[in-house]
Amino acid sequence: MVVIPRETMGYIKEAGWIKKQVRQFLFDQAQRTAEEWARAGKAEPVLESGKEKTMVPACLSADAIIVIPAGGEAGHHCAVIPMWAGGVGSRSVTKEIDTSHI
Repeated sequence: MVVIPRETMGYIKEAGWIKKQVRQFLFDQAQRTAEEWARAGKAEPVLESGKEKTMVPACLSADAIIVIPAGGEAGHHCAVIPMWAGGVGSRSVTKEIDTSHI
């Protein structure tokens, strides 16, 4: 789950991107080699020779990324909220909250 602030969403809208394109961009950019994941402590060490440089994505697919536009005028700091158990066997539930009357 990626929470994208209003300012950044403005640039995304200006570029004409839809959520599907944002998800694909994030998926494409959130890939590292098996060796890098292991060094960061996010995966088991690569034991099989020749597999160290294999690219491994941070999630199963672009469709597994949930994009949530939220927040105020606070800059370009996004938040990543990992799913329970890496998203396997879990699902997110969202509900829009109308704060216009507050």
